[in-house]
Amino acid sequence: MTRRRETRGKAGQAGARLRGARCAGTGAWLLAGLCLLALTGCDALAGLVDPEDPGDPPTRVVEGVSTEVAAMVGTFARGPLHRPFLLESMAEFDTWYGGVDPAHEASFHVRAFFQNGGRRLWVSRAAAATPAGLLGGGVAGTGILALDDANRFDLLLVPELFTSNQVTDRAVAAGTAIAYAASRGAMMLLDPPAEVQDPQALVAWVNGSALQLRSRHAALFYGRLQVPEAGGGGGTGGSGGTRWIGASGAAAGLYGWNDRERGVWAPPAGTSLPGMVGVQDTDALTTAQRESLTQAQVNTLQRGPVRLWGARTLLGGESAYTFVHVQRLATYVEARVRGALTWTAGQPMDVPLWIRAQADTEALLQELWVQGAFQGLVARDAYFARCDASTHTSADIAARRLKVVLGFAAIRPGEFVPLVITVQL
Repeated sequence: MTRRRETRGKAGQAGARLRGARCAGTGAWLLAGLCLLALTGCDALAGLVDPEDPGDPPTRVVEGVSTEVAAMVGTFARGPLHRPFLLESMAEFDTWYGGVDPAHEASFHVRAFFQNGGRRLWVSRAAAATPAGLLGGGVAGTGILALDDANRFDLLLVPELFTSNQVTDRAVAAGTAIAYAASRGAMMLLDPPAEVQDPQALVAWVNGSALQLRSRHAALFYGRLQVPEAGGGGGTGGSGGTRWIGASGAAAGLYGWNDRERGVWAPPAGTSLPGMVGVQDTDALTTAQRESLTQAQVNTLQRGPVRLWGARTLLGGESAYTFVHVQRLATYVEARVRGALTWTAGQPMDVPLWIRAQADTEALLQELWVQGAFQGLVARDAYFARCDASTHTSADIAARRLKVVLGFAAIRPGEFVPLVITVQL
């Protein structure tokens, strides 16, 4: 169940930011406490509130089924620790987390996200840019585990994840993050470790870490972006030089743009996407290098202008889930169907229930097909849905588990990606 935090009142916020007011005697402290309780705008508080502390960001939740919401865990200049907040602009990140800071790699990815089409980003500040600090080390409510308080997101980023120099540690860290993304129905966007920037070395690392990396819930990007070192206000200017960062933050922003403009079912790559902004250059790749990375399921960047080239998950093999848009579409379809079947709670497990559940599912799939989500000139080549005696066992009926079996043609007409959706009545 999603846990929601109550926003602190003004008096609570003021009390939390008091900086050591010194009063003589118990009576003075009692008077100060009464003032806090009774007068949120009390003049006595003047000078006791830290003017540089903006408090906490507004408490928001994601309504409905949205595919363009991302989540990022990292270290930042300031901000609440281990408490995710949903931000809707770079200006909000500047206010509550201190903006772009050269000491914090993740802050550059936040800027790249908003610059490149991202609109909604859960941000959670970790205590340290170490695998344990970022992943939580098994401690509930810390690292990525703090995102348990974020009610929904589709993309997960931990830009500072590969801080360890040990190859094994990197693979384990990646596997842990990917597993968490999968548990939330999200996709993990990864950049190569900073020390693995040679294409041949990266392919060897991916193949050697296949046990932890091979997942339809993860995508890896090769190629770095040269971005301004300064410009915390979301701009691309500012004094100072430039630095190289991974592409995952910008890619997440472009995924959001692609979902709004073309639909989550459209591959988020190629020349149809806008060029990445806030970028001066990118690492060059030969054709042979690009092909070797593609074979390893690694997505690359194309120069002039800089664009994403490839939309593959790290799964590998011949599955349709080797493509990012198929995986994300499947997640979207499942979430929409579950939402359409919420009315089934408490209903009797009988044939009329099955007939209505199948009809509602078919109506939803028909709507998505009309929007262009599925391939096929006729409905029977684009999707199917079934909820009847054939989809339920006697154990399912006894346990009141409603099962809908469906399929959709994501790549070619008549070639269905199957889904089995179970709803507990």
